[in-house]
Amino acid sequence: MNLTIPWDEYNPARHTDKALFHIEVNDKSWSVTFDGFKARKPTDNPAKIAGNSHSGGIAGYNAGTITSCYSTGAIDGNEHTGGITGRNAGTLERCYYLAGTAAGGNDGYDMAAQAEAYTPEQLASGEITWQLQHAMASPAWGQTIGTDSYPLWQDAGNKVYRLHLQDGETADNRYGNNGTVTLYAVWTAKKCIVTLNVADGCQHMGSVLGNGIYDYGTEADIKAAANDGYMFVQWSDGDTNARRTISVTEDIALTATFALENTTALGTTANHLFRISSTDGMLHILGTEAPAVVYDIRGSIVYCGTARDIQLPAGIYIVRVADQVQKAVVK
Repeated sequence: MNLTIPWDEYNPARHTDKALFHIEVNDKSWSVTFDGFKARKPTDNPAKIAGNSHSGGIAGYNAGTITSCYSTGAIDGNEHTGGITGRNAGTLERCYYLAGTAAGGNDGYDMAAQAEAYTPEQLASGEITWQLQHAMASPAWGQTIGTDSYPLWQDAGNKVYRLHLQDGETADNRYGNNGTVTLYAVWTAKKCIVTLNVADGCQHMGSVLGNGIYDYGTEADIKAAANDGYMFVQWSDGDTNARRTISVTEDIALTATFALENTTALGTTANHLFRISSTDGMLHILGTEAPAVVYDIRGSIVYCGTARDIQLPAGIYIVRVADQVQKAVVK
């Protein structure tokens, strides 16, 4: 039997220095290995590899070991095609093919760490050169980053280094020559928590909107919404706008207070439906179980709820229950 071997098609960017040819004639088959090819740089116009069955960028059929190689040729075949091998019965290690030139690395599918696709950007960045070379015992692959658009065989003088960057769960790699790598800082925005609550005893009067996690320096739109028959009084920081925008530069906690509509904390009324008394540092509300709102002399709410015994600093206070208001002195 006479065989014609396509020597001129040998390319180190696609082939190792050994080649296994699988020969099939009728119901018999042979495997023949050749080695000692002379290396040369890949061409700027990658070849198109076509066949009916068992078509691959490196080998149509592999029963040996193929390692540290890449292919840029387009693969065309009817069955058993791949960017590296059409069909593999041997070992593939660190083999890469250009994305879009084949349906997969071997027989139509990729094999992690064995036969995988790469992009032109990965090729130019030095990533593939590093992948090809880093596990090899002796220098073989090299690339001048920024000049060479692909890995070069027997160019080990232009070794590619990798710097692995880790920021929490985010990882990134940079590649460069001579141990020099350009770093680009990717900062993670600080997160701030906005916590909104309704004052104790006022939960049935309304609700708040705007709780969440925000990026540092952004704005949060918060809102206190009163239920029917009630009105918003103020936030715990004294702001009386039910809906407002706050700048988020730290964790923020605000409490909204609500009251019955058309009531006021100013002045007192006669015909009280409740009684108040005080002891040292304590205000006592008697004769009612309804929620009470307590204001200090400046009109700020210091308590809203159903507690009947309230600990307060010494001072003058206004106590409102429903539409009834009384003045109290705590000593």
